[in-house]
Amino acid sequence: MTDIYKAPAANFADPASSGPSDFTISAALSEAWAKTHGNKGTIWLAFGLYMLVVIPISLVLQHFLKEGMFADGMRFVVTNSVDVALAAGMWMLGVKLASGVRAEAKEVYAYIEYFPRLLATYMLMNVLVVAGFLLLILPGIYLAIAYSASSILIVDKKLGIWEALETSRKALTHCWFRVFFLALAYLLIMILSALPLGIGLIWTLPMGVVLKGIVYREVFGFAQVVAETA
Repeated sequence: MTDIYKAPAANFADPASSGPSDFTISAALSEAWAKTHGNKGTIWLAFGLYMLVVIPISLVLQHFLKEGMFADGMRFVVTNSVDVALAAGMWMLGVKLASGVRAEAKEVYAYIEYFPRLLATYMLMNVLVVAGFLLLILPGIYLAIAYSASSILIVDKKLGIWEALETSRKALTHCWFRVFFLALAYLLIMILSALPLGIGLIWTLPMGVVLKGIVYREVFGFAQVVAETA
């Protein structure tokens, strides 16, 4: 039986995910900041398109479902079900911008067809992460980071549910601490940028989308770029 918490040796067909990536925290942050300029309008428009779907659904559910545990559970499930498909589009927007590929805000709606697979992956990932947190917390932190690229792998490389989770876990294990500390550094940047009346978030929120795209590009490669250069 495979130990899901053991750091494995990667064995992928894609060379980009077969070993440690060379990206550094400072270089990733610098590139993300540079690529935010000229692209933050596109990313904010994508956020707007995202909220255009999520907010009405939340309001309708709140209006028709009475208060209570069942109603709260239904709102959570439905809202997160919609969110998972749109979030994949948002992250793919970041991957494209990080890879120098032309992308538009409507990217956020481009992967609705993957909704069943994305939702199943999201649910399974959360079960495993929660189980990890129950096992002395550290395994949960490990899996939360290690599984973070699974939704992008589904829409970019067309992987299956378990294949996407395991591919994400195995590849990110090689650079887990860098990704973890990069996330902490970005969180600190977000907190500091929010202090002056939240004005700095105009830049730092889009920066986060590009930053995740940079990490994905460096660790896994972007299928569209690989195809164009093959």
